[in-house]
Amino acid sequence: MQPTILLTGGTGQTGTPIAKLLLSKSNANVVVTSRKGSAGIPESIREFARSHSAADRLHGVQFDWDNHATWTTPFESGKPIDVVYLIPQYNEELVKENKAFIDIALKHGVRRIVLLSAAAIAIDDFGYGEIHRYLDDLRNQGKLKEYAVLRPSWFFTNFTRDYWSYIMERGELVSGARDGKLGWVHLDDIAEAAYAALLDPPENLYDEYVIMGPDLYSYDEAASLLTEVIGRKIVHRRLSQAEAVARWMELGVSEHFARAMVPFDEAIAGGLEERIFKQEDTKGKDGKGLLRMWRGKRSLKDYLEENRDVWKKQ
Repeated sequence: MQPTILLTGGTGQTGTPIAKLLLSKSNANVVVTSRKGSAGIPESIREFARSHSAADRLHGVQFDWDNHATWTTPFESGKPIDVVYLIPQYNEELVKENKAFIDIALKHGVRRIVLLSAAAIAIDDFGYGEIHRYLDDLRNQGKLKEYAVLRPSWFFTNFTRDYWSYIMERGELVSGARDGKLGWVHLDDIAEAAYAALLDPPENLYDEYVIMGPDLYSYDEAASLLTEVIGRKIVHRRLSQAEAVARWMELGVSEHFARAMVPFDEAIAGGLEERIFKQEDTKGKDGKGLLRMWRGKRSLKDYLEENRDVWKKQ
């Protein structure tokens, strides 16, 4: 069987390494979404496909969360879609929009949906947890054959992207997580877990994949690592709840969404990810995979050292 996999957000942080892994290690057709359709596929992905004799399996399709008219386009533009990798867009209509898109996917015969959520967000929690619940209900009702939810911890790339200006301009990391530790994880480790969730046979599929790096670090500890690697003092500034809301809004989310995220910072401060880190693989009485703890191989310190030039002052 040669499956066709739709990657929403296929040109983004997680989508790009997943696309490359699928093109290099599977026979799957890979359909990448962008607002520009095929023209939006980055040259780096095209070149990768050519170098792995997979150019004929790489396809682009127009899709824009803000343009509902494009939501059916991926399912009407070529081969039938078997599997969807779903990255929700941050907005106040998060749950409503994703439920609607999932319904469209099911009407077009999609058999498996893999949702990108977060380690700190369990089923029924705000936003992603509500989408998780919807997928579970659909499967239990027999309307969806299979689903999986990826729950990665915070990305290594936060240090080279989201926190970059704070590190460069102020010499600091900022968070509302206080002394809470996180299982920082490399995008390639997330991609490997996603590959399994997208392609493993049903008998090997888990409902949830909690994806963490090999080590836990608090923001204070991460700041110390940065200090060591880049050779100048980096500190962790602890945010009040109001400051944390403002920080989330700086990252492009609405005030409503930002306020809803603050309790997750509080939960992390209370040791949530440390408790999650200690979990083990879980199966139901029927042998069905419920939760898989995916331990990444790549270390945060190695990542920071490999990218030290990113923080060089000109």
